[in-house]
Amino acid sequence: MRKIIYTLTVLFVFAACNDEKKVLSEQLDELQMQNDSIEKIHSEFQSTHNQMMDKHEQFKSKLNNMEIKDSTVLEDVARHEVILKQHDAVLAGHDKMIKAHKDLKSDFGDMTAIEMRAQLEEMKKAHQTMMDEHSKMENEHGVIMDDHETLMSKLDSVETSE
Repeated sequence: MRKIIYTLTVLFVFAACNDEKKVLSEQLDELQMQNDSIEKIHSEFQSTHNQMMDKHEQFKSKLNNMEIKDSTVLEDVARHEVILKQHDAVLAGHDKMIKAHKDLKSDFGDMTAIEMRAQLEEMKKAHQTMMDEHSKMENEHGVIMDDHETLMSKLDSVETSE
């Protein structure tokens, strides 16, 4: 009788673990879809960032051909360049996270339920971090664009008054 109870207990625990792993695998599938969505947004943002870098280089080139009397213009350009380089580093980090999340799927079934839960929690945190950083960078791009327009207006008015 004890053997039967022990066997049933083991089967019950095994079945419960399999159910939990199934639920965790479904959560991974949902997070993979979210990862795909974040990857699309990331790709679009990367394209926007590259355009922003090109505009910044054009702006710097135009400045190099001018005699600038206002040193704050150069300070602003240097500040923009630092921000854009920081964005490059953040975006490279996002590329690595997105790839790691895609690669996770292949090993996920071999993990214990505890490992699965830990991976899913880390993935959720990483997704939130990427979304927050995209939002921050988008705001900073907006500020840089506004600054470029203001600086160009200033420089154009100086050029036309000479």
